[in-house]
Amino acid sequence: TYLGRLSVEKGPQFLVEAWGRIAASHPDWSLQFVGDGPDEPIIRALVDRLPEGAERISFHAPVADPERLLLNSDLVVLPSLVEGFPLVLAEAMACGVPVVATDCSAGVRALLKEGVTGLLAARGDSGSLSRALSTAMESRELRVKLGSGGRMAARELLPDQILGRWEALFSDVLR
Repeated sequence: TYLGRLSVEKGPQFLVEAWGRIAASHPDWSLQFVGDGPDEPIIRALVDRLPEGAERISFHAPVADPERLLLNSDLVVLPSLVEGFPLVLAEAMACGVPVVATDCSAGVRALLKEGVTGLLAARGDSGSLSRALSTAMESRELRVKLGSGGRMAARELLPDQILGRWEALFSDVLR
């Protein structure tokens, strides 16, 4: 599942290219794009040009309930070129869904620990992204491990954890 804006900085074009490289090797998998944006026609055109696997790619409008979507996903991918602190990764991890993301920001690196809470791919590199996706897709055991690791890590993002840190920071600053 790709959940986000369909725009150049989010990297959906790299996901389509990566899918094109691995679709034949993973005939039981499908890819869903959930979201919209200015590059949707471009992404659809790239899908239409794929030699194989295009029929297993679907496009869906943004959803009001991302939790339900995430809980019905086997894997979440974030192919972005730039990000801040990507909430979609935190949300997927909180739902126990394994993630594959590009190494595009300190926020991604703060959330995702390679091989523990997800898999990292090189930013802007569809070959690296396809290898990371294939690795996750080929091993149910790895997906379970990453999902569990992500769920545990996401506990650190709960409001009571965050608010306590903010209060401590403000106390320090005001001294």
